[in-house]
Amino acid sequence: MRKLLNIGTMLTLAASVFFISGCKKSSSPNGLIATYTQVISDNGVNTTTVYTFSYDGQNRLTEYQATGKVPITFAYSSGQVTQTQGTSITIYSLNSQGLATSDNQGNTYVYDNNGYLTAQTNTAQGTSATYTISNGDVLSEVSTSAGVTTNYAYTFLSTADYRSNGTSFLGKSNVNLVNSETISNPGTSTYTFSYTFDSKGRVQTQQVVSNGETITDTYTYTD
Repeated sequence: MRKLLNIGTMLTLAASVFFISGCKKSSSPNGLIATYTQVISDNGVNTTTVYTFSYDGQNRLTEYQATGKVPITFAYSSGQVTQTQGTSITIYSLNSQGLATSDNQGNTYVYDNNGYLTAQTNTAQGTSATYTISNGDVLSEVSTSAGVTTNYAYTFLSTADYRSNGTSFLGKSNVNLVNSETISNPGTSTYTFSYTFDSKGRVQTQQVVSNGETITDTYTYTD
């Protein structure tokens, strides 16, 4: 199963959160993730990782850390975002809407008129991805790397996804919760999602099941 994270497509933030980024409308419950604990159960073996998020006064991500890993930090200045992990530095160049259009790793990003990421490419590395958006949700992705193409297809619930990790510079997040993901390359695998919710309607747990593997994420928020 691939890691389902919008921020993870270029930030290498390994997690199984699907297309979480940005911030939600002010009328929505606070969805800023403080932590989530991920338990991967595979053939009777459980692996647990805790992911922690920190934000600035504008609800922008400033630090992300997984158990036992070097933290990733983010610094914001006029027209750019600088991401640092140890000695690795990625600098994102922003357009007038505050969206990343390129970075110093050779990646370019394209958005639709509503601020959703629709394409990303890295010519030097021979990688590309295009996304089909409908009603604020990513219905499909076509991803190519080293000449191999993988297709992803998604279905959604009619339940709002309030989760956010404060990375609006990478585009808007899905409006609704994912119901299923199907991956074709060329064999086909399907992952089924289920959720529980807290008293504010935010995701409390997300569980993904396929091929004998179960991934359970448990969330806390900043309020």
